[in-house]
Amino acid sequence: DVVEIGLGDSDVDPAVRGQLVRTVGQELRRRKLLREAKSFLEQSLALLEQAHGPEHPEVLANLKDLGVLSGDLLDPRASVEYFQRALPIAERQFGAEDPEYVAGILKNLGDAYENLGELEPAREQLERVLQIRIEEHGPRSTRVAITMSSIGNVLVKAGKYDEAIATLEESVAIRRESAPDNQRGLGY
Repeated sequence: DVVEIGLGDSDVDPAVRGQLVRTVGQELRRRKLLREAKSFLEQSLALLEQAHGPEHPEVLANLKDLGVLSGDLLDPRASVEYFQRALPIAERQFGAEDPEYVAGILKNLGDAYENLGELEPAREQLERVLQIRIEEHGPRSTRVAITMSSIGNVLVKAGKYDEAIATLEESVAIRRESAPDNQRGLGY
């Protein structure tokens, strides 16, 4: 079996071995074997950093995997740490080419802060997502509305009810405008 050979053979190139270990970790996560998945993804991260250095896109993808997995494991502190490591790499690697990729990491980071109860950093990250999505998709797009809903939810948790209501109302208005005619009655 190729995976067993790749995992047990120290003569295998660290980049190849790192990808094999990452694939196993991703499959374990898919199967909901989360602790085992984390072990494999952490090993993969070390191998990929050894092979490529800390700035490589494969390292970035692995950090993102570990951030999401840490959220699955209800460990938002670890999730924040992985996404904080991933963010500057994503900004350097993809910021100009793929701002939505950076927005995705910012959104995950904001969610992790929210899960920690750190609502101001959560809001700051989500506000950055909002700016990217306005620039990329226009101020009345569905992605903007969804991001505004996330911000509104953070504002509710922060006890800023008037601001939350205004933000959520604007989100609903945008969703109604951007929804196809056959979905306008679905609560948008």
